[in-house]
Amino acid sequence: MFFREIFVKIINYSYLAIFLTTSQFVLADEGLIERKLPVCDYSKLTINVPSTIKLVALGSPSGSVKGANKELDYLRFKCLDGSLEISTKDNVLVNEYFKFELVNGSLNHLILNGDQKVDVTELSAKHFEITVNGIGKASLTGQVAFFNASLNGLAELDAANLKSEDGRVEVNGAGIAKLNVSSELNARVNGSGSVEYLGTPVNLKTEVNGSGSITSVP
Repeated sequence: MFFREIFVKIINYSYLAIFLTTSQFVLADEGLIERKLPVCDYSKLTINVPSTIKLVALGSPSGSVKGANKELDYLRFKCLDGSLEISTKDNVLVNEYFKFELVNGSLNHLILNGDQKVDVTELSAKHFEITVNGIGKASLTGQVAFFNASLNGLAELDAANLKSEDGRVEVNGAGIAKLNVSSELNARVNGSGSVEYLGTPVNLKTEVNGSGSITSVP
């Protein structure tokens, strides 16, 4: 069951709230409105709204979002200290997925809270970190030196096509993670989740608490 209601906590420090006031146009074939995202120079991205996201990790940060006109008005953007957080107004019921198309060659930290489907391509970084809380699904491709992943709930992560030298992954709950690590892997499962890894890491440390599993796959 997909959760459609996103509650946004009130933050007790000052921040810059940016609203979608930029140009928009109607997509007749889909009955949706497309709007450009506000300008924000970020390396950390947090998404708290039900959505599908396609992100190409190349170039300067930019992007657009598609959705129903009224629901687009619910979106709230917070740009602060190199991070961008996308949420909605408090206690708002969102009926449809937002559709984001983003570009950002500086991205090194991604947090998903709730119900998202994310496809990130062309990753190239020394360090990349992802946290998926809820029922989100993420697919990553590219190459990084160090990869850190945390899955909580029913989250799914497919990073089989993200080549990394060193990796760390923790699955709490019934989530599923797939990684591709060549040198060192530290993996932990708490619950019934699973970790599958490609490659032949020289140093391997694993821990399973519960009925979960950590296995090597061809």
